[in-house]
Amino acid sequence: FRSQLKAYYQTKRTKPTFICKPSDSCQGRGIYLTKKLPEYTPPPPEIQNRPLTASDSDSDDSSSNSKQKTNYVPLQVLVVQEYIPRPYLINGYKFDLRLYCLVTQVNPHFRCFLHKEGMARFCTTEYKAPSSKNIKCNFMHLTNFAINRKNSDFVQDTDGHDEKVEEKYPEGWNPHEDHPLLHAKSGSKWTLTALFEHLKMEGHDVKALWNKFKACIAKTVLPIKQMLQHQYRASFSAREKGFGCYELLGFDIMLDSKLRPVLIEVNHLPSFETSAKIDDLIKSRVITDALMLAGVDEATLKKRIKKKKKVLITPNPPPTTKEAISNKKFSRIKKNC
Repeated sequence: FRSQLKAYYQTKRTKPTFICKPSDSCQGRGIYLTKKLPEYTPPPPEIQNRPLTASDSDSDDSSSNSKQKTNYVPLQVLVVQEYIPRPYLINGYKFDLRLYCLVTQVNPHFRCFLHKEGMARFCTTEYKAPSSKNIKCNFMHLTNFAINRKNSDFVQDTDGHDEKVEEKYPEGWNPHEDHPLLHAKSGSKWTLTALFEHLKMEGHDVKALWNKFKACIAKTVLPIKQMLQHQYRASFSAREKGFGCYELLGFDIMLDSKLRPVLIEVNHLPSFETSAKIDDLIKSRVITDALMLAGVDEATLKKRIKKKKKVLITPNPPPTTKEAISNKKFSRIKKNC
C-alpha cells in the first residue's frame, strides 16, 4: 500500500491533502491533516505516545525533539485517505452523514436494510480549502461530534426544542411520531429528513441522491459477502433456517460539491449515546426498527427482561435428590481423607 500511495502521489500535479487516522482509535482522536506523504517510522525508545496535535506531525522546527516526532505515529496501521477539497457546503459549513444499515441475513442470500432516518453532523467553523494557515483547525475540517461539541460555536438542538432526554418514556410512547426537531435546520446536528428538505428547496433530486446512497452501501458490503457467509457457516448449523444473528452498521458518507456520495468509513459499533433530544429521536427509531426486523417483538422482549430479573432476585433453588446424594458422597470422601 505504501508503494501504491507513493505512485499515486507522484502522478498528481497539484499535491493532494491527506487525512490520517489511527486504525485503533475513535471519536476523532489522533486524526490530523497533512500535505506531506505520510510515513510510518518505528517509535524511538524515549517516545511512547502519539502526538496530540497535528503540529507534532507536520512540524518544521529544527530542534532535535521535533525532528524525532516528524511524521511519527506509533501504530502498526495508519488509515490514509485523500481529503475531499471541495465538499458540499450548507451555509458555508462542511458536514458528513451517518446512515444506519442493518444486515439481517448472509446465508444463503445477502439481505440488508438502509434506515430512512440518519444524521448530518456539521463542523463549527466556516469552511475554507486546506492551507498552511488553517490545516490545524479541526473545527473546520473534521466533522466528528466528539471534537466539535468542544467548540463554543457548537449549537445544541435549536428552534426552541433543547429538551433533555427523559430517563423513562411515557406509556404508549411511539418512537415514530413526528416531532418539530426532525425538521429543524439551524443546529450543529440535523436529521436526514431536515437535510433532504433543505436539498429539495435548493432544487436537487432527493430520490436520485437516496439511490446513490443505496448503491454506495451495496458496493461496500457485497465484496465481503463470501467472507461473511464462511464465518456464518462456521458458527451456525447448515440445517438452521432463517438467520441466527444480525448486525447494525454505521456508514459515514460525505457529499462532494457535485452532490456525489463518498464513503468515509464503516463503523461496526456505531455510538448510540443520546446526549441530546435529536440523538434520542433518531436512534430510538433505528433501534426499534432493527429489533422488529430481527424478529424481536415487544412481548418477547418484556418476557426476557422479566425472566432475567426473576433469575437475579430468586435465590438458588435447593439441590435435587441426585445433587444431594453427590454432595453427601463428596463429604464422606472428604472425611475419609
